[in-house]
Amino acid sequence: MFFFFLGFFLLLTSIALFSKRHLLQPAVFAFYTMTSFILAIFQDSDWTPIFMFRYFFYIISAFVMLAVPFILAVLALLIIARSFKEEGQNRLQKLFNGLIASSFLVFVAFTLWGLSNRVHFEFARFISIYSLIALYFTATVIAYMLMNLILQFLPKAKEHEAVIILGTEIGDDGQVLNTLKRRLDRTVHYHRHLSKGQQEKVIYIVSGGLDNKADMTEADRMKAYLIQEGIPEVQILAEKQARNTSENFIYSKALLAKQGIQSRPLVITSLFHLLRSAYFADIHHLKADFLGATTAFYLWPYALVREYLAFLLISKEINYIFLIFIIINGITQVFRLS
Repeated sequence: MFFFFLGFFLLLTSIALFSKRHLLQPAVFAFYTMTSFILAIFQDSDWTPIFMFRYFFYIISAFVMLAVPFILAVLALLIIARSFKEEGQNRLQKLFNGLIASSFLVFVAFTLWGLSNRVHFEFARFISIYSLIALYFTATVIAYMLMNLILQFLPKAKEHEAVIILGTEIGDDGQVLNTLKRRLDRTVHYHRHLSKGQQEKVIYIVSGGLDNKADMTEADRMKAYLIQEGIPEVQILAEKQARNTSENFIYSKALLAKQGIQSRPLVITSLFHLLRSAYFADIHHLKADFLGATTAFYLWPYALVREYLAFLLISKEINYIFLIFIIINGITQVFRLS
């Protein structure tokens, strides 16, 4: 029931944030709400299909569990290292990071001590806390995939005055690589399925700055590709300054304002990049619809892991607090049963 109430709390908070749009971002709360309910279902549901799937995910989590102590130790060291490097942190932030890092290190150290000294209570129950943490990480991966799919299929405006295509790396010779090609092909597909009257009205913003490997910007290469595929040059604006997703929205928003466009734009990027894109769009107060392009099957694992870890990084405070809640809840159960 612990995760049920936590999920219920996060759901209510998420609804409030979607309407008031302050404090933490809706994308973050929606993600951790989804994670909470997945954990609640796996732990508390007696529904037969869930009962069957539960053990499948327990098996997955058992493999993850072997890496959990190392993950917690590395997280703690990264938190400490970032605290020393980031000059903008105030004392409260440094104190928070120090407490989180210390908690992780103490928990891992206590585990190693217990294993080496065979403490008096049933230590296997204590180790089961790692299984719970592993299940949490499994749930976050599932939640991340589901949230991207939800963004993909959410109702969108019937017509858009502007479409923003987010760039990604290009080849050394300026060649459009597979991931970017799929985003551009998705844009071309969208353009071709508009009515003729609407086709002539849409402004396409290709966003991406200079790639260190190439002599031309991502935006220039994207613009050339779209022109080659039949989209008129006059309808394409190149945003050549952005170096990351956050800057994609900063500079694209400025272009929208310059064009006098106030309606919601459509943002086209890769499917597993949708949630992180929604986060940065909200950070920069840009209301938008989102459409994802597919990813090549051989790039799928890398794309998922990369974007998943990047999202955990930008929501790290809630992630750390969630882990601490799990550890405290697990320790409480262990000593209650001892």
